[in-house]
Amino acid sequence: MSDGVGTIPGGGEGNRPVAGATADDVGPTGVSVVVPTFNEAENVCRVVSRCFAALGDRPAEVIVVDDDSPDRTAERARERFGDDDRVQVVCRTGKRGLSRSVVEGFRRASHDCVAVIDADLQHPPETLPALLAEIDDGAALAISSRYADGGRIENWSLWHRIVSRGATALARLVLPSARTVSDPLSGFFAVRREVVDHEAIDGDGYKILLEILAKGDYAPGSVVEVPYVFSERDRGESNRTLGEYGDFVRRLDRLRRHDPAVEGGLGDGASERSTSPDGGRAGRPALVSAYPPATDGLAHYADGLAAGYAETAGAVTVVGSRTDGDDDVTDARIDLRRDWRKGRLSGLYGILHGLWESAHQYEFVHFNVKPTYFGSGNVHRFLSLFVPLLARIVCRKPTVVTMHDLVEDVDPDAVDERLGPLQRVGATLATAAVLLAGPVTVTSERYRRLLAAKYPFGEVHHVPHGVRGSGEPSPVQVAPFRLLLFGFLSPYKDYETVFAAVDDLRAEREDAELWIVGEAHPDHPEHAERIRDEAVDRPGVRFFGHVEEEMLPTIFERASVLVVPYRTAPGVSGPYQRAKAHGLPAVVYDEEDIRAATIETGGTASLVPPGDPAAMRAAFDRLAEDPDRLAAMAETNAAAADTTMVEVAREVTRIATEGADE
Repeated sequence: MSDGVGTIPGGGEGNRPVAGATADDVGPTGVSVVVPTFNEAENVCRVVSRCFAALGDRPAEVIVVDDDSPDRTAERARERFGDDDRVQVVCRTGKRGLSRSVVEGFRRASHDCVAVIDADLQHPPETLPALLAEIDDGAALAISSRYADGGRIENWSLWHRIVSRGATALARLVLPSARTVSDPLSGFFAVRREVVDHEAIDGDGYKILLEILAKGDYAPGSVVEVPYVFSERDRGESNRTLGEYGDFVRRLDRLRRHDPAVEGGLGDGASERSTSPDGGRAGRPALVSAYPPATDGLAHYADGLAAGYAETAGAVTVVGSRTDGDDDVTDARIDLRRDWRKGRLSGLYGILHGLWESAHQYEFVHFNVKPTYFGSGNVHRFLSLFVPLLARIVCRKPTVVTMHDLVEDVDPDAVDERLGPLQRVGATLATAAVLLAGPVTVTSERYRRLLAAKYPFGEVHHVPHGVRGSGEPSPVQVAPFRLLLFGFLSPYKDYETVFAAVDDLRAEREDAELWIVGEAHPDHPEHAERIRDEAVDRPGVRFFGHVEEEMLPTIFERASVLVVPYRTAPGVSGPYQRAKAHGLPAVVYDEEDIRAATIETGGTASLVPPGDPAAMRAAFDRLAEDPDRLAAMAETNAAAADTTMVEVAREVTRIATEGADE
């Protein structure tokens, strides 16, 4: 049954034959051509006329299914073809959607074959005879392909081409039934009616061919492709929206559960959940991450997480990054592999190869990532976020991804790199691929809400950052009053405001110091040199560069306040969490995304407006003059560091083995 559907007089249902009858007793296969429309008043009559001209003497009808277009598309078709018994004009007044219109057309079709074609004339009706010739020769499904030999796309922008190719590649990765064709997202095809159970096709989304490929009843080898030339529309405007692209990705997530070609890890998500192998101890994970002696925040986090997994699961396989330092893993429960190197495209293959070779050792995969970590180029970063999905497909193991930062949360005015429309579309597709790989955990509740609002699919969980500190505050350093900048030297930090505030502070507090601990950001080495040049002549400023892990507790103990002058959220969480674990007070920029990654994870800080040296200096003064307040902030932060890495490991394992709580 269809809701909100009516037939316009003059294009009536009275044209349909009695149930059980067929128009295909002799001769070529008859065809019902379904033309879904919305605001196609300029094109609808042209496409119907060209369909009949192309079909010649073949038994045919055209079913125009309109989504109650404001531009009177249906009325235009009725005025032109109201007296033609071969034309049905159907109005849908329920929930709009191209696929829903196509399903309605299937329900009303009277011939043994149904063809689907867009009304915008990007699909040339003159290709219909070639499609139907394949049906006459026994094909169950004939698809017009832009990417088969002889097919091509004309007058498309680079942006459209990249989005189309990326979406096509994603569909073929996720749905095995889509891998046998070059253009599984085509909206131009012909199919035998017995292939499609229209009651099983829910029409959610606009790429209905994917549903037919995944749910259709057809024999292997009975799907063929016919090349055609796809051109940009010459009249009217595109009806595609960003929401429809989101629907497309959500449909992939659901369709893979119905695809008969799916086995094991790509079946129903519940069947993928690993189980405890030894009567209660959690399943063993494979952890994909940077790992010491790498010195970045991900490596430090993974070091603690691996130790947590060693406690909860008894053993962990670490698929770690290659480094120039020596491996110093002393815990026999941690099996460390060095399969990939940051910054190299070959490293993406290395991750998959390492997971494949060690697949007998683990029960689920945990990716510990940042969206910009694996490479400095946008293409490399884009491809790297497809690795979790590829790992799930190749290794057929449950996959969990921890995202420490989100591209969606980057302020484009706060970084050196520009995020244009193409980069943002790429980021959306890449994030969607991560969500399709399996459950995602984030360290901020705000990140969870952001992903849930933008992507109507996937599991997203807030799992606190986790710490390895003792939870006991160190004695507060009061004199000299020492400020600490900790982490990579990068363009994401507002050094200029800190320098100005410290210069002003030292005019009255000559013993005030600024310690800068951290090495050059690997993606921005030139930035570190510039910062050093600006600070070299400033008294009280001391650069430490890289500090070995065992020395960091001493650094934190000798600091009075951590300064967190981040312009944008990526990178801010690690330094704050580590300082919090040592009970170190903090001064933090009062921005929503910065608060979400710091004090909203637990703890406290003195908040100052971004880029305001006077406000920052005033915050320093208040803390320097009030040792009791410093001590109270230290105690609050140490107490807030109550989620241990063992607890994080246990929670991620629960998510992998049990699925989302409803």
